[in-house]
Amino acid sequence: MGYLACISIQPINEVHIMKQNKLAIAIVIISMMMTMTSVAHAQDRIERIGDKEYQQINDQWFYLTEQADTVRFSPERLIVRLKDSAGEIAQFKQSLQLNDLEIVSGPTSGGYYVLQSPAMNRGFEVKRVLLQNLLIASIEFSIFGERLTVPNDEKWSDQWNLPKVEMPPTWDITKGNPDVVIGIVDSGALLNHPDLQNCLWDDIGYNFLNPGSPPDEVFEHGTPVSGIIGAQTNNTIGVAGIAGCWDATSGTRLMILKDGNAVPTVSLTAEAIEWAADNGASVVNISTGYPDHSSILQSAVNYATNLGVTIVASAGNNGGNGSSNKSIRYPAKYSNTIAVGATIEDDTRWVTSGNNGSAIGSDLDLMAPGGATIIMTTLLNGGYGLFNGTSASAPHVAGVAGLMKSVNPSLTPAQVRSILQNTADWKSHMNSNEYGHGRLNAYSAVKHALPLQLENHAFTSSQSLTEKAHIFGNATLSSGATLTIASGNVAVIDGTLSRSGSTNAHLVVEGTLIIDPDSELDGIRVTVGSSGKMIVRSNATFNMNSSRLTVNGNASFGNGFTMTQGAFTLSPTGQATFTNPNIEIYNPGPLTPHDHGFFAHGELTLNGGLIEGEGTSYTWPGVRIIGSGSAGSTVSGTEIRDASYGVYISSTSDITVNGVEVNEATFDGIYANASEDLTLTNNLLNENTRHGIFVDGGSVTTMQGNHGYRYIGRVAAFKVL
Repeated sequence: MGYLACISIQPINEVHIMKQNKLAIAIVIISMMMTMTSVAHAQDRIERIGDKEYQQINDQWFYLTEQADTVRFSPERLIVRLKDSAGEIAQFKQSLQLNDLEIVSGPTSGGYYVLQSPAMNRGFEVKRVLLQNLLIASIEFSIFGERLTVPNDEKWSDQWNLPKVEMPPTWDITKGNPDVVIGIVDSGALLNHPDLQNCLWDDIGYNFLNPGSPPDEVFEHGTPVSGIIGAQTNNTIGVAGIAGCWDATSGTRLMILKDGNAVPTVSLTAEAIEWAADNGASVVNISTGYPDHSSILQSAVNYATNLGVTIVASAGNNGGNGSSNKSIRYPAKYSNTIAVGATIEDDTRWVTSGNNGSAIGSDLDLMAPGGATIIMTTLLNGGYGLFNGTSASAPHVAGVAGLMKSVNPSLTPAQVRSILQNTADWKSHMNSNEYGHGRLNAYSAVKHALPLQLENHAFTSSQSLTEKAHIFGNATLSSGATLTIASGNVAVIDGTLSRSGSTNAHLVVEGTLIIDPDSELDGIRVTVGSSGKMIVRSNATFNMNSSRLTVNGNASFGNGFTMTQGAFTLSPTGQATFTNPNIEIYNPGPLTPHDHGFFAHGELTLNGGLIEGEGTSYTWPGVRIIGSGSAGSTVSGTEIRDASYGVYISSTSDITVNGVEVNEATFDGIYANASEDLTLTNNLLNENTRHGIFVDGGSVTTMQGNHGYRYIGRVAAFKVL
């Protein structure tokens, strides 16, 4: 019997990327590109380049990293860096008659250019050939990401386990409630550890080995377990805890319950479980395994469960290939506990050729990270190091259970267990004997724990959601109705919310609205209030049907966000971030000038993507940035088509426009009026009727690397008054 973990300390390596030069030997390389042949498009197929395999699934392309993370990418976009430096990008494009490979942006400070191929097949062929050329420093496909809540803890980059279970989006729903207490029945903890001391329960806990003494640790086990559950998060030091405090008003609290040193005693473990239940714990973590049933232990588990406490326990470290008994240890084996096994980075079971490995059997509920590569957490010396075993996997589940109770205190232990099982990630290599119901998915578990589970729900009249809600399936909002996400509340849309009827339906965000990847709003006008926050995940779509998206508060839009037949307004109090959006500006009829368009009065960050006019008149700028509230806005790497002005800047300051491509503007590619401290660099301005860049008053801090052509073939004018 004993605690179920192994500990080691390993150095952490940092990767430094060397920045190199711009564009060179272009004629040779592009000549090679132009000779390549295309391959007919096929659905759901596999491409191989070198030792890497790319797979198409439902018109989207994916590959696996060495760590088995799934990466979605665009075969049509290639990121290229050449070894030598020569030439101007405009001269490059003109002289080499680059007919089918478009230079989307570049160079960056590291000398990278983005090339757009006309078809997916062309991209694979380009990469195959260029990989063989010694003039290429690097070439890679453009991958898709997503903008999420990421803490600033210094060792966050070493915590592979937390992105694996989707902790960053989970923290957008909740960072935990201080009223939720998680009991840690273990060997104690370093109570003054800088990453734990602020997240302890007010009464700290109890020492059952030496009553009257603090539950301090002398044998290192409870401190690493505590750090996985509840290390202080976003405090610039150390590690992030799954349910750790972010500040005084967020995060669960840790109840430290000492039941032994190197070897726990079953009676003390049982006593600690009951004490936790009697003193307000919502969840208890037990990273301890006993090789046989104990009546006192089972009685304590039953007692706590009957009082509404969720018990999470390590499955055991006896599941190695050389072990004669791989079965689940106690108390994990009891039917009313949540038995947790350990996986490694590729989501396979942690197992060695000897006795060590994650225990298996029909009593296993689910898996969580815990095997090698091992888990970065808090150590007894006051620092940080690595820790593994099923002792490390159980605290992942206990922390998530604490977040589930934070959003919905009424959940019973059976409901917590059922939700965790039903939302776990299941991989093709898994079987129930070794993996239970699959590997923990924190985000899915927490959103399915929200009090209001509204599947295929019809909102037939105006209402305010004052409880946390998960809206999924195919929901509808009736014409003329307003659905409000109340201040202080959270709602998640996972699926479709569409307008029922032909007239206006309105979604108002005064709290927090999260829109899951690939979800869709159809025909809904959206307003984010001044205190509201909207987080839109990758590839979500807003079909606006001639209505408007207005942001008075804070909004972020993930990779591939699409808005059709709509207009966007960012008020002076608002902040918005877009990454690779596809925006269709829409004006179905005569309106007040500038009433429609991509219109930013507040601080805008726009990275990449396409903005295109649709049914617009000449008065609609692609991106209009105006007023003092928009100071500090950035537009970079974006393509703008068919607007009156590509980027229109007025009465503001500290605006950066870099690597933007404007095609066929009615007037100027970039127009600036009465604005100070402008940075206009590396922009490509093609076939715009008037000027490429026209600065009418104000000041320009930097203007270089801009190129462009007019309809008649002359270099565009860059005019500064």
